[in-house]
Amino acid sequence: MAWELEGATWQVKFSTGSGRIGSRGLVDPGTRRQGTYTTPRGTYSITEGFGLQATETRIPYHRVTAKDWWVGDPDSTSYNSMRTEEGADFPLVEKGDHGSEHLVNYPTQYAEALVINFNRWPAVPWRGSGIFLHVNGAGATAGCVSVPRPVMDQIMHWIDPSKNPKIAIG
Repeated sequence: MAWELEGATWQVKFSTGSGRIGSRGLVDPGTRRQGTYTTPRGTYSITEGFGLQATETRIPYHRVTAKDWWVGDPDSTSYNSMRTEEGADFPLVEKGDHGSEHLVNYPTQYAEALVINFNRWPAVPWRGSGIFLHVNGAGATAGCVSVPRPVMDQIMHWIDPSKNPKIAIG
């Protein structure tokens, strides 16, 4: 559900029964480990978005290109952030313990996405990277939260960074 404070009352703006989380369920954020297919419980800020599609949104949004990666290598100084191939201090591979997400390889899920600020400032190596709110794919996520494309479209048009948006998971 998406809620918005109107005066002194929280109002439901829209909802879906078709959201998804990691295939191994929810986990305490302090014990979460990368690669476990779990979604961290908690409330997190959302400060930026990205995607392969152009979209109208008020939140800072980066249109993804073939050079964009979300860094999952725990040894990288760029761990849990978006970087390009130029000057990468991480392997440009998706598989293995030091793999990262080549964002263009997920055209359905990352048509539009919002970054859930889990494990970001500072990013603790191995705690997890790339926790997003994105469009549903074929099944459960690897740890993100996903919703149907029409709902994601609604969220992208509705989200307002001046209202300090957050996501509550769990």
